[in-house]
Amino acid sequence: MLLLGFSLDETILSTIVDGFHRSHRYQIVSDAVAAGPGVDDAASYKQAVVKVIGNFAGIVESAGLIRASGKIAV
Repeated sequence: MLLLGFSLDETILSTIVDGFHRSHRYQIVSDAVAAGPGVDDAASYKQAVVKVIGNFAGIVESAGLIRASGKIAV
């Protein structure tokens, strides 16, 4: 299952950790997630949270998904 969205720590991280403990396996689309409002250094925050998420889920980028999708269709 792919996961993308906002509020990395409040929604995405909690969903992934909870799912991990229930034996669900997720992949996060790293360039399709963002920090929620009120984060001063959004880029550093995103990098740190995505690194933590990597302990519980796969990390992919949308370009890789698009390439994979094209390969499957051929």
